[in-house]
Amino acid sequence: MHANSLVGVAESVSGLTSLIVAIPVGYIVDRQPTKRARLCRMSCGCALLSVVAGFIAILTDELLILTVMLVSFGAFMELSSSATDAIFADSIPPGERSSYYVTKSVLTTVGSACGPGISAFMLALLGDKWQPYQIKIVIAGGLFLFLPTLLPLFVFWDPILPQATEAEASNTSATSDAQSEDGSTRASTADPEATTHVASAEPEAPKCLCFRSKHVPFLLALADFITCIGAGMTVKFFNLFFIQDHQFSPVAISLLQTVYPLIIALFMKFTERLAKPLGRPQASLSFFSANVVCLFLLGEVTWLPLLLVVFMVRGGFANSTFPIDRSILMDYTPSTQRGMWNAIQSLTSMTWSGSAFLGGLLSDSHDYRYTFVITSLIYASACVVYTPLLWLVPRK
Repeated sequence: MHANSLVGVAESVSGLTSLIVAIPVGYIVDRQPTKRARLCRMSCGCALLSVVAGFIAILTDELLILTVMLVSFGAFMELSSSATDAIFADSIPPGERSSYYVTKSVLTTVGSACGPGISAFMLALLGDKWQPYQIKIVIAGGLFLFLPTLLPLFVFWDPILPQATEAEASNTSATSDAQSEDGSTRASTADPEATTHVASAEPEAPKCLCFRSKHVPFLLALADFITCIGAGMTVKFFNLFFIQDHQFSPVAISLLQTVYPLIIALFMKFTERLAKPLGRPQASLSFFSANVVCLFLLGEVTWLPLLLVVFMVRGGFANSTFPIDRSILMDYTPSTQRGMWNAIQSLTSMTWSGSAFLGGLLSDSHDYRYTFVITSLIYASACVVYTPLLWLVPRK
């Protein structure tokens, strides 16, 4: 099997695990909100299994053991992320999530730069060559460093939710819910004069074509679904693109993956600043549309210095929108549905995994640049789906 196809298969295994685990985990998170912290602690068992399987795979060179590691790690990620995301969202007052989600994403992204940075240092000491011996040592070091990151999962607790928090999603779309099918506004009083006064004072419900505020989570999910189809075809193959087409060494790839998250973190702050005067969906769509243009350019540019600049800027534009979109989603969903929407996000990530296999086949049959251009067209269609949010989500 070609290297590109093998990468696609590995990604599909992890994604399939998330797909299987997502639905029951989402149900527990929604129906048993007092057990979310327990899920965090339970996920550590899957993480430990993944670490043990990883060490065995390094020692034995068995692909089957590596598959066990990917499966257990996929289960860990689904359990921990669904539970911690729900706890995190419930711990923040409605209307204040954007700043917190940006800060969280910036810290996570900067943290993800540390791993490649350490890898670059270790590979520079071991020899800057693509040899199994050096790569195994780096992977083993990563497994050791992964263990301490499990400790914070034991200090989470389930927040006590006030009644207002439970109903926050209905508050964000109360205006649209207060309309009958013919568009007339229902007042909450029996006094005809009061009814007339309330109806005239009530602002018009946000709408775009046939969409209302209650459709915001569905539009976000559909746009994310389409985006993941394209992302899976491309993102996992960026390293191979630079290795095979531009002969990057292990240290060069590690340094590239060290700088890349730092650029994303910087762009996240830019997006947050832009969202204040423009509005969250306006800023998000502007940045993601710029990503579409940059990805198309990746398929055309051949001069390496310019290619690297476009690659970095594209990554910033594409990934900086996540915390903004996440805050919108959490503002439009009640606490009792957050597990469900986390599960939907995991189902979407399975699309990423499936399209990774397709991306590997396309890269083998054509080349990486051809796949970049196809992905840019898929991203453009996601922008079209996202567009109604410009009218549905208030700027403030």
